[in-house]
Amino acid sequence: MLVDRLTVLEKEVEKGISEDGLEGLWRFTHQLSGSLGSFGLDRGALTAREANNLLQAALKGRPLDSARLSRLLRVLRQWIYDHQLGQGPDSWFQGSLLVLSQDEELFSSLEMEGILLHWQVAHCREQEELIAGLGTSTGVILDCGSSSFDESVLNELVESPLSLVLIDPLESLRLRAGERVKVLRRPVEPYLVILAALKGTSATPEDVKTVLIVDDDPLVLKVVSTVLSSIDMHVECLEEPLEFWESMDKFRPDVLILDVDLPPLGGIELCRALRNDDRHGPTLVLFLSSYNDGETVQRAFAAGADDYLFKPVTAPELITRVRNRLERARRLREAGARGSSE
Repeated sequence: MLVDRLTVLEKEVEKGISEDGLEGLWRFTHQLSGSLGSFGLDRGALTAREANNLLQAALKGRPLDSARLSRLLRVLRQWIYDHQLGQGPDSWFQGSLLVLSQDEELFSSLEMEGILLHWQVAHCREQEELIAGLGTSTGVILDCGSSSFDESVLNELVESPLSLVLIDPLESLRLRAGERVKVLRRPVEPYLVILAALKGTSATPEDVKTVLIVDDDPLVLKVVSTVLSSIDMHVECLEEPLEFWESMDKFRPDVLILDVDLPPLGGIELCRALRNDDRHGPTLVLFLSSYNDGETVQRAFAAGADDYLFKPVTAPELITRVRNRLERARRLREAGARGSSE
């Protein structure tokens, strides 16, 4: 089964993989990209191709970005699993972003990062395509260095509630766009471009999710808080576990992020107690820990965890996993509401 095979490969990459293993994984992802494409799973094929490119570079002597490779394999596994469950591709995405650019390489990298972050990224080569898609998009990325567009288009975008990111704009365009618009200069990191676009999305107060992070490491609190705040989540940090229940009552978070080591209470013990609490039992719980052994992970899930992430975690992976859990919880609520009304 493909999902099981990808799970095994993901663990092998995390532990460290030999050169022979790299070559075998390269052949596997090469075949997978072709087979997924033939079944119409274009974005799955793109993910497999990205993993294959990383492996090919490593076989040529470049350092392997094992963290990104693991993330690609994880997303690929989830993509195939959702397909097997009969979930359409639209269920994967939180929303859509439009990119106006003639730079094919830039768009491809943005599309890949969009997949990892559960956002659909659509390519517009002409401004007419952009205008046609505005009604169903959440944000727009304008590559000013490779695209020309009528100034009236910029006026329309600035006045709209859409998130807007400009890459390499002329100073006159930057000034006309105003402070609300994000401006980036080349060279740009693709995932930072996507994050900039997501940060500008216009969420209503009811849509803003609250996250409570419990960790005795101030650096972890700062990093995780910065990442999740960048996508308009309301984040509260707690360094003292003894204040846990007080913080739960005060903030009533949608998502709780726990470390395993939280003396004197312990994150797994807190999770177990939470699940037995009538007020906060349904709260989504994600563990973020340096423990990556199977026994600890199994104990966390047995205590009621919804997900488990390993330190150090990358910004795209953290955002993807949090968004994914929130979206799944939303679907379950909607399914339950439909069932009770029938």
